[in-house]
Amino acid sequence: MAKFDPEEEKRMAQASDFYTRNPHVKKSTIARQFRVKLRLWKARLAGRAPQNTKGGLNKVLNPD
Repeated sequence: MAKFDPEEEKRMAQASDFYTRNPHVKKSTIARQFRVKLRLWKARLAGRAPQNTKGGLNKVLNPD
């Protein structure tokens, strides 16, 4: 998986907002218009969280 890209996340949020206002438009057209990956955007619509919300599992590196 690619590293977290805040610009892509912003475009996905804009695409989701556009889709909620215009549900009759095809998802593939919206993905092309906002330059987002269709599969990833559809997964976000289904409820999958972005990669940056997953925490690190190595407790040795955490400053606790």
